[in-house]
Amino acid sequence: MALAAQTRTNCEIIEFALVEGTGSNPAARVGNPFNQFTAGAAQDAKCRPVVNGVASLANQADIDAVKAQELAIRNQKIQQITGIDNVELFRIINAYDVAELRLWANPLAQLFSAQQLPSDVSAQITQGKTLFTMAGCGSCHTPGNDVALNRNQFTDNLVHGQGADWTTRFINTYANDARILALLPQGLPQNFLEGVHPSTNGTEINVQQDPFDYFNPFCFDNSSCQFFQDPLAVRGNVTEETRRLNLLTVVNLKDPDREFIPGNVEGQAATNTPSLRGVWSQANVLHHGLGHTIKEAIVGPGHPALDPGEIGWAIDRNGQFDVHGATKAFTKDQVLALVRYVESIE
Repeated sequence: MALAAQTRTNCEIIEFALVEGTGSNPAARVGNPFNQFTAGAAQDAKCRPVVNGVASLANQADIDAVKAQELAIRNQKIQQITGIDNVELFRIINAYDVAELRLWANPLAQLFSAQQLPSDVSAQITQGKTLFTMAGCGSCHTPGNDVALNRNQFTDNLVHGQGADWTTRFINTYANDARILALLPQGLPQNFLEGVHPSTNGTEINVQQDPFDYFNPFCFDNSSCQFFQDPLAVRGNVTEETRRLNLLTVVNLKDPDREFIPGNVEGQAATNTPSLRGVWSQANVLHHGLGHTIKEAIVGPGHPALDPGEIGWAIDRNGQFDVHGATKAFTKDQVLALVRYVESIE
């Protein structure tokens, strides 16, 4: 979209009033006089729209003729400047736009790479990188970028948590269930089936709060909220299982504007591993955003590395520590070194 906007021909700019605005007088539009892609000022008048009823222009053919000339000029210039055919260049740029995560340059990483940091800070980053491996952080926040496996840097692209495989279990259990087929004669919608994400089961990296971590679409009043609960959890209780199944189907799967189940159903916590790229610039971390520092995200409550007012969130519902990296035994200096390394990730 950005490349298309930056290579608009002057005739298009005049026709759509991209400079003067849609409320401007068509007869006075000049577009951008400095545009490289123009057939000359003498042709600009032909690009001014002449309305012919509501849905057409009387001079559309004249406009199209000038645009064709100017597009040829644009394509020639693109070829001259880049050495790439305009169609191929647009394809490459568009693929880059949708496929790459682009972030602000990390100043700490830049200074570390240029060896312009104080020696003690550089030593911290180097030590922190070793501790990152020791704590097992790389098992989920995988440093490598394996495009072939659709994995970005510093994430395994997997869903983690006790409910990580819930969607797969739901499909395996109910795909041919008569109650589903009565509401969805064609079966489970394709959008839902194709949305199954690779997952790995396990405990959460921090406590999941009910109802905040589960999909709760609306409340009628303070005491009457609509929850989406897990029908798999009440298998055998036909009445309750059917009630939960109907809610998930009618409100979500049967809705043509949705055809999937947003968020987690109650009691089935799952979180997709976020990349650590750009975490240095974030004000909140963790799935609930309650971690205000990287330190709060990686150590449990009471850790000696925590400063007054800081809370350690790395604890699960069973009170287990070392759930977001094995950091419980780290000293304060080791935690600070690990944080410094994470802050330096580009």
